[in-house]
Amino acid sequence: KKAPAKKTPAKKTPAKKTAVTTVTPAQRAAAAKKAAAEKARAAKEREQERKRAAAEKVRIAKERERERIRAAREKEQERKRAAAEKTRLAKEREREKARIAKEREKERARIAKEREAERARKAAEKERVRLEREAEKARIVEEKRLELERIEAEKAALEAARPKLPPRPEVVIKPGHVVCPLSGMIVKPEEPNLTDKQLESLRATLLEERARLTHQAEELKAEADMLMAEREGGDTQFDEESGEGDTLSVERERGLFLSAAAQSTVDEIDRALIRMDEGTYGTCVPAGRRLPLPRLEALPWTEVCVDCKARVERRR
Repeated sequence: KKAPAKKTPAKKTPAKKTAVTTVTPAQRAAAAKKAAAEKARAAKEREQERKRAAAEKVRIAKERERERIRAAREKEQERKRAAAEKTRLAKEREREKARIAKEREKERARIAKEREAERARKAAEKERVRLEREAEKARIVEEKRLELERIEAEKAALEAARPKLPPRPEVVIKPGHVVCPLSGMIVKPEEPNLTDKQLESLRATLLEERARLTHQAEELKAEADMLMAEREGGDTQFDEESGEGDTLSVERERGLFLSAAAQSTVDEIDRALIRMDEGTYGTCVPAGRRLPLPRLEALPWTEVCVDCKARVERRR
């Protein structure tokens, strides 16, 4: 805190002596008139200042209104420009979509045309191969027919050149005997001599073999169908280097042959089961002889004896 300043006594100055003047009425009137004029001038200046302030205020309000109108106009123009730009972009997108759709339609038409041409080419190729196969089959049939005619001619020539033999004596068939259609021998039919245990064992073997062969035939047939599907899919090469058939054809023919062989054995097994149910199983069907048990165990579906089988093979 500051210490309060000490008051020093003011020095008395001697009063100046003024001269005494007298004001006349005219002077007072002139001074009053001058004061009134000054007052009027000040009032006039204040009125002018007020008018200037009011005019400035009006000018500022008009300027603000013009600025607001200009901003609103610019905003409206900007909105219109944005709307026009949006419309332009939408039209461009529509044109681009139409162009893409048109290109896609052209591409689909081109692909469909190519596929149709490819299908037509494959169909023509397939038809050509079919015609070639038919021509080949016709040629083989014709060759076989000519070969059969040649063999028949040779047989006729040999038959004409063979000396005439005396007629065979009449064969007398004893009661209970039959003539074997394969061997031509007169045999007496025999009854099967298999026991129930042997029949059950042979039946189980037949059923087991039948199931195995049926499954094998179905698998081979399915593999052949799959190979045919692959061949029809266009994977096969058709040219002069293919020979009599490509690998797929050979494999398919082999599978079909094995499937047919297995199915033929299944049919023989079914006939053997029928003979077993009828009580004729174990005898030769043509001759009526008893079949040996070792032969039945080796081939349980066989229906001919060894002699009849050998005669059939010799005839072939």
